[in-house]
Amino acid sequence: MFHSLKRRIGIELSHYRALHKDTRHLLLSYFLYLISYPLVSTFLNVYLWRVSGGMWWVIVYNVGYIIGLPIGFYLNGLLLRKIHVLRLYFIGAVLQGFTALSVVFLSTKTTWDIGMFGLLYGIGGGLYWANKNYLSLKLTRGTNKVYYNSIETGVDLLINIVVPALVGWFIAFGDHSGWYTHELSYKVVMMVGLIFILFSGGVLQRSVIRNETIRGIIVRRVTKRWWLTRLFHVLYNLQIGMYLAMGSVLVLTLIGGEGILGTLRAVTAGLSALILYVIGRKTSLRHSWIFVALGVGIFILGIPVFAIALVFT
Repeated sequence: MFHSLKRRIGIELSHYRALHKDTRHLLLSYFLYLISYPLVSTFLNVYLWRVSGGMWWVIVYNVGYIIGLPIGFYLNGLLLRKIHVLRLYFIGAVLQGFTALSVVFLSTKTTWDIGMFGLLYGIGGGLYWANKNYLSLKLTRGTNKVYYNSIETGVDLLINIVVPALVGWFIAFGDHSGWYTHELSYKVVMMVGLIFILFSGGVLQRSVIRNETIRGIIVRRVTKRWWLTRLFHVLYNLQIGMYLAMGSVLVLTLIGGEGILGTLRAVTAGLSALILYVIGRKTSLRHSWIFVALGVGIFILGIPVFAIALVFT
């Protein structure tokens, strides 16, 4: 068994080394960003819930984020005419990190401040994801795209198993031991998140990638299929947004502190990894619509449960 595992690891490493250098840089950059993401996203929502004593700041921050995201995508199209894609990738990531850090370090906060921070985080997210998606598409054209996506997904799930649990129990340990306050623990978490983001953006700056010429930003001739795809992405991302912002707060309200939240995030990520593995092994592409429909159905059923839980807590 040991020799079989060693052989398998060797095969995977050889596949990884066969990737282009810029593709490996992009993978490493994205892994570093994934480590920072639970820190500057999930636990920032938890922080806002704690300091405000309710849901209002969480809602305002995430509304600002939702508004800022398309603004960031549009600005990216304009800025690409003057600034290289790798620089904008870095700027978008760092803007998110500094925004999260500012929320925690600002001593006096108002609702207006929280909304503006959410807007800036959304703009940073738009800049980052516009360029991340472009770089992924450009660097994975050809036969390595499936392999690249499988690595991204696998590491994403692994990080979501480990990082939320570690961060959650780090915050909870300070609460139980009295060695450091909640405020200090969140400052440390956001500082660590920013450090990983800086490394994430810096790694890719060594790559040599040609900038594309941007001729038009808005799609003018669209098909019915295009609109259906956009509708799917809107609904899907609404689901993701509710899960990230409200799900964490609901867990804290009903069950306990950050330690339990981190553990639950780790457990759900582990279950997701197992389910995805089984689906990948036992099904084919023609079954995809079934699992999409199943996921949407579970989400729709969960909405009234979520609403009832919020009303009675």
